[in-house]
Amino acid sequence: MKFVLFSLLLVCLLFLTSCSPSPTLNSSSDLEEEILTENLRLKEKIKDMEKEIDQLKKHQN
Repeated sequence: MKFVLFSLLLVCLLFLTSCSPSPTLNSSSDLEEEILTENLRLKEKIKDMEKEIDQLKKHQN
């Protein structure tokens, strides 16, 4: 019974991986731009979180 379940699981995984679109290869400049954009977004998020922390500290006192 375990073998049947395991085999069924493997078949499902193979089916899912074959149906998923293959990743496209980006040029290095596109990839670099995406990384820089994500980096900026994360920096902004960190600043927002720091502001929230400061506000919480003020309310705690």
